[in-house]
Amino acid sequence: LFNTRVEALTVNNDGTVSIRATKHAPFSPSAINTTTTTAERKTLFLDCKNVVIATCPPTAQRLLDSLQINGSNPSPRDVKISIPTARSSVCLYFALKGLPPVTDPILVLNGENKLSSVGDGSTVINNICFPSQVSSLYAPDGMSLASVTIIGNEKLMAKESRDGKDVYVLSDDELELSVRSQLAEWWSKEVTDSWTLLRVYRIPYAQPAQTPLPYRAISAMTSEDLQSEDVIPVQLANNIYCCGDHRNTATLNGAIRSGVQVGRAIIKERQLEL
Repeated sequence: LFNTRVEALTVNNDGTVSIRATKHAPFSPSAINTTTTTAERKTLFLDCKNVVIATCPPTAQRLLDSLQINGSNPSPRDVKISIPTARSSVCLYFALKGLPPVTDPILVLNGENKLSSVGDGSTVINNICFPSQVSSLYAPDGMSLASVTIIGNEKLMAKESRDGKDVYVLSDDELELSVRSQLAEWWSKEVTDSWTLLRVYRIPYAQPAQTPLPYRAISAMTSEDLQSEDVIPVQLANNIYCCGDHRNTATLNGAIRSGVQVGRAIIKERQLEL
């Protein structure tokens, strides 16, 4: 994740980045951040030469599956994409009074990847960070925010039926108990017992699996390779493009790089038309 750039958190919470990116968009801001289930043009009509699908992998796949193409463009089956295997993630947020045990704005990685109190290993903490050390806007005055992440374990996504309801096999309470036992080994029970659990997020498709790309292995790529447009083609049809972390490296940087590739491809296409 950190092999080519330094990752960062958004410092403010006012949507500045989104506004800068969309203030010149030729449609109402109400169309931004709107959940879409199909690509049917029922509520929004845009007269455009190009369509760019820039969503999470499952949504991109679903939109392309539903896309109806008219004219001389390829048929729908020609623009479908295969998305990488999912990597799941579970994040627990805790509130704590005062400063956190690590005051530097860094990500703390678990270098051992196993602790004596974890049992079968399904709830091993991968990393911890304190976003409030990056920006005070992440927590109220006098408080700090802790983010604890567990990755790549499908046991935490498993559900079973109880009393007619689908519930997680490992409940949030059980998950919290295991995580707290690990946190106590990191910073002592006296320090972490006072932390208050705010919320648990279980994300089945948190990130695309970073398996070797179709044309070359990521490990063999140079910085120039990663910026090349033929890592994974972004143009799916004559006027249909797709970008995201599933079209490059599975990072924020990869997603942005993929978007840049789409922009360059469209500019190149327009120049050829002139």
